[in-house]
Amino acid sequence: MKSSSHHARSRPAVLVVTSILLIAVAFVAFPKASTSTGFSFGSAGDASTLSSGEGMSSLDRLATSGADFFLGVGDYSYSSSVTGDTWCSQFKAKFNNVEIGPGNHDTGEESGQSGTRSYERYVSGCSYTLASQMTCGVVAGQCYGKEYYFDYPSTNPLARFIIVSPRVFNVTGVCTTTCNAVVKSPCNDTTGCWPYNKNDTHYNWTASAVDSARTTGIKWVMVGMHKVCISAGAESCNIGTNLFNMLVAKKVDLVLQGHDHTYERSKQLAFNSSCIGFTTNSSYVLYNSSCVVDDGSRGFYTAGAGTVVIIEGTFGAGLGTVNDTAKHPANVAEAPYFVKLMGSNTPGNGHGFLKYAVSTDRIDIQTDFAGT
Repeated sequence: MKSSSHHARSRPAVLVVTSILLIAVAFVAFPKASTSTGFSFGSAGDASTLSSGEGMSSLDRLATSGADFFLGVGDYSYSSSVTGDTWCSQFKAKFNNVEIGPGNHDTGEESGQSGTRSYERYVSGCSYTLASQMTCGVVAGQCYGKEYYFDYPSTNPLARFIIVSPRVFNVTGVCTTTCNAVVKSPCNDTTGCWPYNKNDTHYNWTASAVDSARTTGIKWVMVGMHKVCISAGAESCNIGTNLFNMLVAKKVDLVLQGHDHTYERSKQLAFNSSCIGFTTNSSYVLYNSSCVVDDGSRGFYTAGAGTVVIIEGTFGAGLGTVNDTAKHPANVAEAPYFVKLMGSNTPGNGHGFLKYAVSTDRIDIQTDFAGT
């Protein structure tokens, strides 16, 4: 199936969505048409090769999308022979403004043929391009690509983008041997891994970045990272519930993630007397219907009412299954947290990215997927 050239029409003043292949989502504060000039950005993770196949097709469509920039949420080349400098050069030849965060295949956490070991080559090859000032996290040396935020546009910003790296091993390049959860490496500074445990320095920096956006009157707060917590795909709560619970408690508008090679849009989540936090069993999140404040069935959500998670590991790497009882029963139990799911086992699946159109009144979200 080729990428559709038309866009699903969003409802007046809202975050909206239609159905697989073209999905629009709009957050709106009030039921009125948007009145301000905004911007748009693309985002996705899990890209693979850009010289052929789905990754090349996604990049070609991004190049004509009109997006102001692209936010990569990790896992780029998937080949030890295509390092970050090469991959970034290929990407920027068609679309220059790409800002990144790390995935486990980029840092050396994956040490086989599907990973690259020098994340610094991505950091330098896909260097920061925007006019907005970048604010660093608690990172020694280069913070870009690891933990940072920027407000966009640079004048009268509408949104804050906070990029974090929870539980991605070797993000600082300190591991000389294999460092990952499979071999039971500890997640700490000696393995270049930041756990974002409650009240540690990275957790507190992230919380402060959210809070300062609110106090300065920035309308939208979005947090990007590679690994996930809730998912109807294959992954468990890799990032830990401490960070995820904090983001939901602060009603971050959007959490953008990759890692699972799927498209998943959650219902709107928030805490209350019947849902005081997400908990896990063997690292998989338990379902609590009281954590859902809007099921998304109207095609939009109300701004400020809660958090929406978007897993967008769809740029080019092979798709995984969703809501798959045979392969991932624990994730099936998490599926009720989501209103839209796309994977290799759903009709009309495809690869691509999401385009977010941001204004004072709303965020419209549209998928640009092409596939079978």
